[in-house]
Amino acid sequence: MGRYIRQTTKGNWNPDQLKNAVEAVKKGKKIRACAKKYKIPESTLRRRMKENNLDSPIMGVSTTFTPEQERIIVEYLKNVSGWFRGLNSIQCRKIAFDTAEKLKIKHKFNKKQKIAGKDWFCGFLKRNPDFSIRKPDVQSNEQFQQFYKKELNKFYHDLNLIIEKYEFSPDRIYNVQETEIYTVKVKENTGDKSLNSEVSWERANRTSVACATNAVGSFVPPMFVFPFEDKMQLMKISVPEDAVVECNSNGNVNEEMHLIWLKHFAEMVNPTRSDPVLLILNPHNGHASIDAYEFCKANHIHVLTLSPHAAFQMQPLNATIFVPLKRAYYRECEAYMRNTGTKEIPVYKIADLFTKALDKTASIDKAIKGFKSTGIWPVNPLVLDIKKLNRCTKINIHSNAASDGNDSAGQRSSNSNSCDTSRTSSSSAEDIDTSESSDSSENSDQDSDLCENRYQTRTRCQKKRKYNC
Repeated sequence: MGRYIRQTTKGNWNPDQLKNAVEAVKKGKKIRACAKKYKIPESTLRRRMKENNLDSPIMGVSTTFTPEQERIIVEYLKNVSGWFRGLNSIQCRKIAFDTAEKLKIKHKFNKKQKIAGKDWFCGFLKRNPDFSIRKPDVQSNEQFQQFYKKELNKFYHDLNLIIEKYEFSPDRIYNVQETEIYTVKVKENTGDKSLNSEVSWERANRTSVACATNAVGSFVPPMFVFPFEDKMQLMKISVPEDAVVECNSNGNVNEEMHLIWLKHFAEMVNPTRSDPVLLILNPHNGHASIDAYEFCKANHIHVLTLSPHAAFQMQPLNATIFVPLKRAYYRECEAYMRNTGTKEIPVYKIADLFTKALDKTASIDKAIKGFKSTGIWPVNPLVLDIKKLNRCTKINIHSNAASDGNDSAGQRSSNSNSCDTSRTSSSSAEDIDTSESSDSSENSDQDSDLCENRYQTRTRCQKKRKYNC
């Protein structure tokens, strides 16, 4: 056990001592004298000689997995950490729980939280010294920029390698991204200092939508995740053609929902051994599951994750699709409330309204421009400006830290993508849409100044709230 301190001397002998004692007995010496000489219990020496067993003593409770199974888990964790650019201890413990459940191994893990214990994980790290969980070092601004550049170069290097190896055409390169939608009606009064919006639901009752497109502008029908406990409520929802509607307790795309979307994606795209697909996604916690890994491996779906420090800015869907899509969706919500004379939008109308907005805004040109502006297709690492992304990333980090102060730890991990979308989507998408490689030097300075001013303004507001001035 990781935190257990041993308090007994039982089993303090090694296999060499046992081997010498057995050889001495075979030469004619008495067992009791040999046991006393080599500090091995007499009963143990008699039993080991009878069983012809010269292995090391095994003390305590047996491990959940065999050494062979643990080596398989270590290899899997290494592969998945390459996908998601590093795993934390909680993700590793969840993967261990999923593995034990799938292999139907008897275990004492927490079945309510679906996670392995800390003691098991400490012992797992000691038994497998070639696998470790490391904490990142604190770096200065210049060091961070160099690291940032190195991460981006690694992503584009991996992208080039996988495209050349499997000869992916642009119609087989897909990007998937989840976003959150609400039913919103804006109220604006002349002379007010603030602008408020009225939502039909509480913010906890959000609906998540998973959208995907490829580099030639072909869109996969979306998947909607509603915050319902009972699946019978889904019967009331008008489901668009070929779309998928699911539900869970919080409306988030977790490991289970991501696996359902992968099955929907495979059915729509039909990847084969001779014609596989490349799926580019962000390093989200909900994407790291052993079931998703095995499904992608069995169905010829090659996964490449974006750099965790620039996942938002490098998403083609975020670059050109989501900003006009959400504006069109809110216009559809306002038109529905205006035409029906209601103040609330029924839950069963959300998927229909969102699909109408998607049909109006999702165009081939925008999808192609999104892949081109992020340098994914054609592959061009020089499209993104490191300084601009670095400063915008600082804004995202500070704004998320300020907003997450009132949320729970579970909400912080599941809502990180939505915070980025709501705060920086309009500025970053418009910048990427209007910037080209030829005049990027001029625009990048203006964008950097804009990001810096927003960061300073947000910092001043935080200080005022802190001191109540």
